[in-house]
Amino acid sequence: MTAFLAIVRASFLQRVRSSAFLFALAPPAYLAWSVQAGYWSMRHGSYRAAPSLAYAATMSALLAGMLLSLVGFYLVKNAVDLDRRTGVGPILAATPLSSWACLSGKAFSNFMVLASMTAILAIAALWMGLRAPGASWFEASAVLAPFVLLALPILAVTAALAVVFEALPGLRGGLGNVVWFFAWGAGIVALSHPGNAALDLSGMTVVRDSLLASLREAYPGATATTMSISAEIGENARHYQAFPWEGVGWQAPWLWSRVAWLGVAAILVRVAAFPFDRFDRGGLSPGAREHPSGARVAATPGESTRPIHAIAEEWRAIDGRGGHAASTLLRLIVIELRLLLAGQPWLWYAGVLGLIVAQIASPIDAARRVVLPLTWIWPLLVWSRMGARDRLFGTESLVDSAPSPALRLVPAAWVAGLVVALGTAAPAFLRIALSGDAQGFFASLAAAAFIPALALACGTLSGGSRLFEALYLMLWYVGPLNHVPGLDFIGAGAPPSAGHGLRVAAAAMLLFVIALVARTRRARS
Repeated sequence: MTAFLAIVRASFLQRVRSSAFLFALAPPAYLAWSVQAGYWSMRHGSYRAAPSLAYAATMSALLAGMLLSLVGFYLVKNAVDLDRRTGVGPILAATPLSSWACLSGKAFSNFMVLASMTAILAIAALWMGLRAPGASWFEASAVLAPFVLLALPILAVTAALAVVFEALPGLRGGLGNVVWFFAWGAGIVALSHPGNAALDLSGMTVVRDSLLASLREAYPGATATTMSISAEIGENARHYQAFPWEGVGWQAPWLWSRVAWLGVAAILVRVAAFPFDRFDRGGLSPGAREHPSGARVAATPGESTRPIHAIAEEWRAIDGRGGHAASTLLRLIVIELRLLLAGQPWLWYAGVLGLIVAQIASPIDAARRVVLPLTWIWPLLVWSRMGARDRLFGTESLVDSAPSPALRLVPAAWVAGLVVALGTAAPAFLRIALSGDAQGFFASLAAAAFIPALALACGTLSGGSRLFEALYLMLWYVGPLNHVPGLDFIGAGAPPSAGHGLRVAAAAMLLFVIALVARTRRARS
């Protein structure tokens, strides 16, 4: 138990003392304010629950569980990886500590990180409860029940699954981040059907049933059967009829199901202990390093050493002695492109070929609305390494010792990422251009410039790939795939206007400047 608590404490403090954790506290704080300000509603058709303390607390708990289970996964999916990269892992592996105890400590620290973020919303709800006229501590503390019963179980399972993903070699890196995004959405939908209150990890089913009962009591003729959570801005909130709701009546069977989910989290950690490699380097040579995704940087004797040669070639290109600036930049672009595509399996190229065929064979409207967004999610793991590769592979000091590394590397990396975007979508670009749609062509070109700029900014600021993978996945899903105005940077939902392309181009330029400034500051420090 002493070793377990030591692992929990060290892992928890290592994350909460980072700048990334401070930035991660901003969304829960804004979410707490927006809920208290009445900008969110739980609706059944044209009816909505009237604002109350129970309403605000339940809404905050539902949003905390749903959003933090998605975004928080990317924040805490580094507990085991930190020990790999810092060299602490082999030390732990040499102790009598079991794999299950080690992973349990990591999972519990993950849970504490997510729970501390949820505490911001809980404190805001408690504060509002104490401000209510005639409220007592006992009445105000009742608003904390939704956070304990709705948010904490789903966060516990999320914390355990983050450890499971890190224990499985195939899901340890960027592929696992992509899998989680789609598995999270599918799981939430599959478990939130009517009649599955005990199996609904999010707790939305029991809230929906309680709201429906109150609605039918207030409006017997109401026929609504589904619940939705939405943001109400401006005059939108006035278009719905309000009905009173005093919160969920917590029943014993459902309470036991929430406790059972905590047991599921413990079982997941236990299962993860079987494939866990206990930080085994797998026969790597003493000087070899390992990429967080599990890819070898320096190969063992008899294996390919292409990454090491690529790093040496990159260094020679950066040095550029005796060459002109233009030729040096061109060599850098070629090397950056080769490094981006290095190690991609033949299945990846087969996927690119299939998407190119789809761009050619599909109607122009389908190519723009469907095929182009799918094309630009395929190279996600290629772009995610931009801006962070030198940190991930331990060559940062070597690269930063070159003359003007930021002014040379950032433009070269951005152009290489742009080449990937244009190369994978070349037929779609050609067809849009031949159709005479100048605005559509410019909007697509701006989107192609925006993606590598976003990858560069995220990678440079965070020093890793997870920030871009999580942010781009959510932006791609909400914008180009579901055509939400303002977030559809490709312009797939509707024929883009002239201002759309200019806004996306301006965003790309801003992100490029951010990456350049951050890379310059990092090199000087």
